Amino acid sequence: MALSTHEMFDKLLEQLALPDDVTNYPGFQTATIERVIVHQQSRRYEFTFGFDAILPFTLFSQFATQLELAFKEIAAVDFNIQVQHPEISEALLAGYWQYVVDHAGIASGMVRELCDKQVPQLQDERVVLTAENEPVRQFLINQGIGKLEESYQRVGFSNLRITTLVDEGESEAKLAAFKAQKAEETAALAQKAAESIKEKAKVQADNPVGPIQLGRPLKLSDPTQQMITIMQEERSVMIEGYVFDVEVRSLRSNRKLLIIKVTDYTSSFVVKNSVTGLTMKRFLTPLKRACGFASAVASKKIITHVS
Repeated sequence: MALSTHEMFDKLLEQLALPDDVTNYPGFQTATIERVIVHQQSRRYEFTFGFDAILPFTLFSQFATQLELAFKEIAAVDFNIQVQHPEISEALLAGYWQYVVDHAGIASGMVRELCDKQVPQLQDERVVLTAENEPVRQFLINQGIGKLEESYQRVGFSNLRITTLVDEGESEAKLAAFKAQKAEETAALAQKAAESIKEKAKVQADNPVGPIQLGRPLKLSDPTQQMITIMQEERSVMIEGYVFDVEVRSLRSNRKLLIIKVTDYTSSFVVKNSVTGLTMKRFLTPLKRACGFASAVASKKIITHVS
């Protein structure tokens, strides 16, 4: 069962359980997962997402935060965003600015101070940062501009380049207005996040679900294998992925056929296991509630462990 790149993104949205106003954002209707690299030793997932346009920052922030939270018990997450039509505005530049600075890996305290004192401006279709004199401008170019450009590009500002100018009389008005706006947005996001966490805690309290195990235990020493690399039947292989559908069918032998659909965002499998009716009665409801990330040992496309 092969999912398209857009269908895999839809399954990721299910896993993230974002608020409806975020999940239903029109730009997500054509969004894709272009690539996933799983770094086994460092336990890190590296996603490449595709969007038609640069995401509004408030929406991007919720998406990025929930992505990290959804995987925190499993692995760290990195991502890059590719945008088909990266139209840049001053509002987008300013909205992403603090995130870009925080994730640029800037080691110089002086460069960080310069970044904290201003936000980029659009001047004649150029993205501009200013410095108080020529030596400071050169220092900013050598120690910060390249990292800032790369940080912007990773979140969808394709091919963005920053120009630095000397401006001894730089106005503080735009910076003050920007900080006031960011304070309001941060407060609103914090309130929304608190409400989301409270709602999820209530759901979990009403429907407690713990680890679910069918069949023999996993050998945690065995490395997991990306689904896209499994090209033929294997005797035994460890897989890990998001369970997005559970179905049960009755067999003539009075046993039940458990059918689980799972993806690791590189590919997807339909995995099956024949179990007794008693076992299914015990596990069906918890399984449906526990649709989420799973580790499994698969043999001939049979899943034997879900957690």
